Amino acid sequence: MLGTHNKRIGYPLEISGGLEVTKRFIDEGEYVVRDDLYGIISTGNLWERNYTYGVSIGLRYIAELGIGYKTDFITSHLGSNFPNSGNDRNARAYDWGILLRLPINNALKEVYNINTQRLIDPFTIDIIPSFGYSNSNLGDNKVYGQPLPEINRRGYALEFRIDLPVVPLLAFIYTQDFNDIRYDIPSGDNDIRYDIPSGDNGYKTGGVGREFSFFDSFVYRWGNYYDTEGHLFKSTTGYSLQSKGILKIIHLATQDQEWAEGELYNFVMNRLNFKYSRSFWKAGSNYDISDSAWIELGISF
Repeated sequence: MLGTHNKRIGYPLEISGGLEVTKRFIDEGEYVVRDDLYGIISTGNLWERNYTYGVSIGLRYIAELGIGYKTDFITSHLGSNFPNSGNDRNARAYDWGILLRLPINNALKEVYNINTQRLIDPFTIDIIPSFGYSNSNLGDNKVYGQPLPEINRRGYALEFRIDLPVVPLLAFIYTQDFNDIRYDIPSGDNDIRYDIPSGDNGYKTGGVGREFSFFDSFVYRWGNYYDTEGHLFKSTTGYSLQSKGILKIIHLATQDQEWAEGELYNFVMNRLNFKYSRSFWKAGSNYDISDSAWIELGISF
């Protein structure tokens, strides 16, 4: 993080930047090819892999504004016996998004000079509303003859936090998002067709999410995912394990040690983060894909 303070115009402005490299792997289960008598001809596994490279910049003065851009390198594997699949297919897509957050405690302190921490010292309680927008899967690359669906997502969140001045303790987040998904379906006898509930090649979905975070390192989340046409409803769960909060606690406990001095140690303990996540959805027996799982492993600083 690069911190700046301009005395001539009289207010502090913090500028931060970030880089991210993430690998995601989606195991979509096993397929079975049968003959006319239902005998098994062959089997195989379906999977998707996604490498993400992203860059972001953040500005903070009372409110917090983040802007991010990333490139996704996607590989889809259906197997040679799956209809119209052939070998693995590759595509590249571009995403961008913005996020605006307003920590209420910070706003009260900066605008009205009200310090709520005095009421429950040494703990801090904060309420943080936020709004976000993103545009995903831009670009003209195709997978199995189909352009990737373009997704416009907007949403809001409300976060409640209880922390110590340096150590994160407990957080609860409630989110709601809305997605406009557009499929560009080309014509041709061999093209794979999608069953789109709404017209004009469009599809609208939404979701509600809830998340508990402990020490900014152990996260449990659950929610619902649905479409506006009433054809789809899925319950979701997931968890994340990350090093960010634990490293901050270790850094606080070791800051008086001689071996813990130096800018490199401070940077690693305060900026480096290793993250492992698993997410699941369960849709029941009425859907072609009833249960799915996602695994994510990433490093950021």
